[in-house]
Amino acid sequence: MQARRSMTNCRPLIGLTASLSGTGPLDGALQCPRAYVEAILAAGGMPVAVPPPENLDGAEGLVAGLDGLLLTGGRDVHPRRYGAAVHPKAELLDPRREAWDLRLVQAAWSCPGFPVLGICLGIQEMNVALGGTLVQHIPDLGSGQEHRAPESGDRLHAVRLAPGTRLAGLLGAATAHVTTRHHQALDRIGAGGTVMALAEDGIVEAVDWGGPDRFVVGVQWHPERNSESPESRALFQAFVAACEARRLARSSQGR
Repeated sequence: MQARRSMTNCRPLIGLTASLSGTGPLDGALQCPRAYVEAILAAGGMPVAVPPPENLDGAEGLVAGLDGLLLTGGRDVHPRRYGAAVHPKAELLDPRREAWDLRLVQAAWSCPGFPVLGICLGIQEMNVALGGTLVQHIPDLGSGQEHRAPESGDRLHAVRLAPGTRLAGLLGAATAHVTTRHHQALDRIGAGGTVMALAEDGIVEAVDWGGPDRFVVGVQWHPERNSESPESRALFQAFVAACEARRLARSSQGR
């Protein structure tokens, strides 16, 4: 009983996708921006980085030991994943991380009730893993709206929230102003997805793959870069609450 009580005082354990740089054991670095870590901590979760291992097997076992998964931002998914040629403006993600992240998405999707939050690259990985496609370079669409902030700062733009969706309920508003930092976007939506938000030029900004009983949400913006805003706090708190519910369910089952 003492062990069971101590588990109920723990924070939910949330995996954060991360990259590895360098080639040797002493010159490499684990890369996971601090803003993600701080946002999860502030919402009551315990973040743990999950970079790609040498052997990409084991995604199912890792997911089974976590209470939730946050797919962080990064470079571009290789377009071969959705049957397209590489665009000249592509900035391709490290292939090992790409393969690992997509395996994690599939493992999480196959685990009943498992919560997932995808941010920027994360929503794109979710979409591709579930059979969707991407717009490789938004300026090619000719809308004139800028979605990519300069490296030295952030840019905000408005998104329209679809009435009756999970996100509209969380934020309690019809519009939100979000931090944008991307040159790719969702095109065909992956299986089971419901679009929850659009930019003024029609770019998809949020999708719900979980339905009413499961938190599987992707956003194209960067809430961690504006984590003090009410919109960002509400999103991270809802995600961590879903992870906490899974933790308590696992605890009650003795796992």
